[in-house]
Amino acid sequence: MLKIHELLTVKKSGLSYQEYFKKYSPYLADLIIKHNSWLCDNADKDFDELLNAFEQLLNISLLDSTHDSLMSLLRVIKARSSLVIALYDVMAGLDVSEITMMLSKTADILIKIAFKAGCIEWIKRGKLPLSFDRLDAGSGLIIVGMGKLGAFELNFSSDID
Repeated sequence: MLKIHELLTVKKSGLSYQEYFKKYSPYLADLIIKHNSWLCDNADKDFDELLNAFEQLLNISLLDSTHDSLMSLLRVIKARSSLVIALYDVMAGLDVSEITMMLSKTADILIKIAFKAGCIEWIKRGKLPLSFDRLDAGSGLIIVGMGKLGAFELNFSSDID
C-alpha cells in the first residue's frame, strides 16, 4: 500500500491534492487545512500503520482521559482517517472495495473504543460489575454489525447507528 507522502505528490487532473479538494470538496479542503501538519508529520506511514497508531493512542487514552476528551479524540481520528482514505480514493484511485474496507476498519476501531468508554462510565457509576482491565468481557453487552458495517462495505456517507 502506498505511503501518504506518495499520495501527496500525485496530480489529479493536473491539480495537487490541496487544489483538487479545494475545487471539488470544501469539507475535505477544510480537513486539509486543519490537519495538514499532522498529515505531513505522518507522511511516512501507510493506512494500516496509521490505523494501528490510532488504535494504540485510543486504547492508551481510555483510562487516562475524561469521557469528553476521549470523545473529542474519537472525532479527530475519524476526521483524519476520512482525509487519508479520501486521499487514497481520489489520488491513488483505489478500488471501491478497498476504500469501503478502509472505512469499515476505521469504524470498527472507533466503535470498539466508544463501547469501552461507555463501559468505563457505567463501571464508575456502579452500573456495570466489571473491572477496568476487562472492559469488553463479561458485560453481557454486544455490538452487532449488520448491513454495510457487517459486510465491511461502509462508504463515506454511511452512518453506524
